[in-house]
Amino acid sequence: MKKNYHSYKALRWGIGAVVFISLLLYIPSFTKVDEYLANRIYNYYTNPPATFIAVTITDYTIGSGIFGPLLVVLLLYIKKIPKNVFFLSSYFSLLVIRYILQSIVVRPRPFLAIIENPYLGMQMPYGTSFPSFHAMSAFFIAYMISTLFKLKKTGRYVFFALAVLVGLSRIYLGAHYPLDVAAGSIIGLLWGHICFHILPPLIKKGDK
Repeated sequence: MKKNYHSYKALRWGIGAVVFISLLLYIPSFTKVDEYLANRIYNYYTNPPATFIAVTITDYTIGSGIFGPLLVVLLLYIKKIPKNVFFLSSYFSLLVIRYILQSIVVRPRPFLAIIENPYLGMQMPYGTSFPSFHAMSAFFIAYMISTLFKLKKTGRYVFFALAVLVGLSRIYLGAHYPLDVAAGSIIGLLWGHICFHILPPLIKKGDK
């Protein structure tokens, strides 16, 4: 009972945070700060090594739409944990959430809207800016790996630190604003929490 209480409490806080960030987009003073921070982080031609690192992190780690889920599937297969269908269905449902939210909050990406420099990454991003799917994916996968494999603190810190770097790389490359990444990070964590702690008990209860 206590576990369910904490699960739903975390759910309420997560939803509240996402709604709060979404509302900030409609306050001009906050969007100006958001745009200013994006301009400060977005770096064009002045630091090629940093750009190379950002591209590598964004395209080839846990935020990637291919390499992120593939890593989890391989780990589950190696560890002989029969949760691949559970993970993949949870991940693809995250794609649906991304599509819905980006259709509702139509925010142009920084490299198209306020910064007159091209996107610095290799693969041109599609869709609108809010929320960041790379951040959603990175934090969702970090949560899932930490929970499915019952990682200790050090392991959790490593994956969540990598998820933070994914979010920063999206701002650096000009794909997203800080608020996009913040919302995406919370949604990824929130969906991981829902899929792992809230939906299974509800499904079991419904089967009775």
